[in-house]
Amino acid sequence: MLEDLSEPYIELFGSYLGVDAQVFAAQIQDGHWGEDDRIGHPQLLLSANNHEKSFTLRYYETRVFENPPLDPVPSMVRTAANVSRNVTFQHEVTRGDKNHVWCDGPVATILRNASFWCRMEEDGGWNALLLLDPPIVDNRLIYYYNNHCDKSFQQIEENRPYQGGYRDFTPWPEKNISSLSKSIDEGPRRVSLAEDTAYYWLHASSSKQRTSALSSPYESTIFLRRIMIAMLNSTLRQYYFDLSQHETKLWVMQRMIDPNLTDTEKNQYLRDFIGVMNEINKIRRRMNWFSHEMTINLEVLDLVTDHPYRIPDHRTENRDFIVIRDKFLSYRNEITRHHICTSGLDGNRKVNFRLQSAVSTDHTRLAFHSGVVRMFIL
Repeated sequence: MLEDLSEPYIELFGSYLGVDAQVFAAQIQDGHWGEDDRIGHPQLLLSANNHEKSFTLRYYETRVFENPPLDPVPSMVRTAANVSRNVTFQHEVTRGDKNHVWCDGPVATILRNASFWCRMEEDGGWNALLLLDPPIVDNRLIYYYNNHCDKSFQQIEENRPYQGGYRDFTPWPEKNISSLSKSIDEGPRRVSLAEDTAYYWLHASSSKQRTSALSSPYESTIFLRRIMIAMLNSTLRQYYFDLSQHETKLWVMQRMIDPNLTDTEKNQYLRDFIGVMNEINKIRRRMNWFSHEMTINLEVLDLVTDHPYRIPDHRTENRDFIVIRDKFLSYRNEITRHHICTSGLDGNRKVNFRLQSAVSTDHTRLAFHSGVVRMFIL
């Protein structure tokens, strides 16, 4: 297992083990799409894929950052590592005209990669390599300013996993065993993916799992895949909480039909409405990204079938990936329904009624506000 890939290790593993350069390229790949017109890494054809020899999976880690520096406001935040990853904060709102702050807590998601490669040898043995992203070291992040032209290293007070981290999936003992080790009681640290993978193999693996891993290199990734699924579950929980908050805001705003609002209250109502719709649209876009990434994971693991839940018994461990993808899709569909309801006839009548009941003496300002809302809804 190697955390934080670097050029010397690419040269070492590439020359000594003969690892395909595409394995390193897939691990380095960052972002949801390629913006460079000269450099890219298209996905491997599904018919040419062999997940038992090599794969790259993408997952999301959700963390809480205590008091991140926000003066001046960065245009982008990334992890400080050889293979840097984008840190996407959940909320960004405007206070006044220029000052931006993160609201509802500095919670962020980090798009991560994990890659596996193996080769069977003539003597029956095998070599395998896991390329993993490193944890955030020394609470340092890279801040980019002026449209990413300038950057600096910034220190934050603390970073921790959201809600204590993913749920431990160690099976509960079938009987009372007083000799359980202290390490099992403590569980994984939920800081480093490499450390947690090692923990499960050393303290929570069964003899059957160890035997299977010795005979099949792919089976040596079982705990890696489980940890990634558990992290994705934590990310889902955070976004469900976020979506519920915005649903509540919309519900409250639907009850705010008062023709006696002052001009200031009318303008504030429009700002609040547009703000909530912006946040919901932001979640919708992210659900599109997440579901797309999960679909790629299914293709990489050869789980794309006519009946996705009818997979071979020996591969039931991967069924969780399908469940996670379906949850992302369900969240995306739920958000889409919010847009439809808001922009439908009934929703249009309500919005128009509020706008008409909030007529300002400044017709130019009213026309501008009405145009902004209608354009956004469309």
